[in-house]
Amino acid sequence: MGRNVKIPVSPQVLKWARETSGATVEDAAKRVKVPALTFARWENQGTTLSLTQARALAAYFKRPLAAFLLPEPPPERPLPRDFRTLPNRQGQLERETRLALRKARRLQTVARELMQSLERETTPPFAGVKPSDDPATVAGRERDRLGVSLDQQQDWQDEWEAFREWRAAIERQNILTLQFPMSVDDVRGFSLGDEEPYVITVSSSDAVRARIFTLFHEYGHLLLHSAGICAPRFEASSQRQELQIEQWCNRFAGEFLVPRLALQSLSLGRVPLEGQSLADALSEGARRFKVSEAVMLFRLLHAGLVSRARFRETLADIQARDHRARRKGGPIRPARKCLAENGVLFSSLVLEARNRGVITYADVSDFLSVRLKHLPEIESSLMARAA
Repeated sequence: MGRNVKIPVSPQVLKWARETSGATVEDAAKRVKVPALTFARWENQGTTLSLTQARALAAYFKRPLAAFLLPEPPPERPLPRDFRTLPNRQGQLERETRLALRKARRLQTVARELMQSLERETTPPFAGVKPSDDPATVAGRERDRLGVSLDQQQDWQDEWEAFREWRAAIERQNILTLQFPMSVDDVRGFSLGDEEPYVITVSSSDAVRARIFTLFHEYGHLLLHSAGICAPRFEASSQRQELQIEQWCNRFAGEFLVPRLALQSLSLGRVPLEGQSLADALSEGARRFKVSEAVMLFRLLHAGLVSRARFRETLADIQARDHRARRKGGPIRPARKCLAENGVLFSSLVLEARNRGVITYADVSDFLSVRLKHLPEIESSLMARAA
């Protein structure tokens, strides 16, 4: 294409491309070096973009250049239900979260097509439950079905091994587990349950022990057939249906990861726990069960081992400490990043489909978002995990 190529874009398509990327008018305007008022006018009246402008916006909106040639926006599946209890967040999603939702939707579609081509089951083998069902009973049943004992859980070397093993256990239920960077001030995870295979996505920006809890919080949503966008909070309490479901999923995840009977194995002092005895119980429990201290505190509250006033005070201290300790991770090898983001189930499906001639190497690179030179390392890692 020559430099003077002009691309007419309809106002509806331009606005759709921006909004579905989570970009603001101001952000988009900066990408093409025009005032925000000019970009807003384009979204009302349409415009003709230069090739340079179109490429800049396509890259920023994470859309193919050809998307700007559409006569109207394509059909979009609605966003998952918003279960977040964060103040002033209802219905508002940051850019990273919107892009993660789009990618998860795409991988779900690709996985479904590959599973059908490979004659693989897409339906999870669990029965649905109702919010009136006891979360502790459901958690015990699901733990037995996933086949991970407390001894196995406590024998895992650290929280990273626990995260890998819990992901593997969930993926054996024909559920994709993904992780992408998302601000934990916006969301901690989301689930997709309107189509198969089901999907659980957690924030790779979160602490790994928090990700473990989010995995099973979202698993609870899938059991309830109420998939959605979540930012689990332990102190939330409300009669709203959305928050009652959130509380059920919190109870389920807590009971699953730290069963009530397992609390008896801790060295507890006089109850209700206070001061050093509470600090020791939180530290020992978090280390033993590979969960966060906030999760342990939540479990102690519901076991009647700590007062609600002490719970609120200690939770605030933990959250303040965790906020100060937040840090971004360093660089990660492409092959490792591929498996961390896409999960073992999806990555294995893609490679199996290529080995059977169902897809091309170009498809592999596209679906896994990785260069082909990294495939040998990815395959070696998958073989090692399967051994």
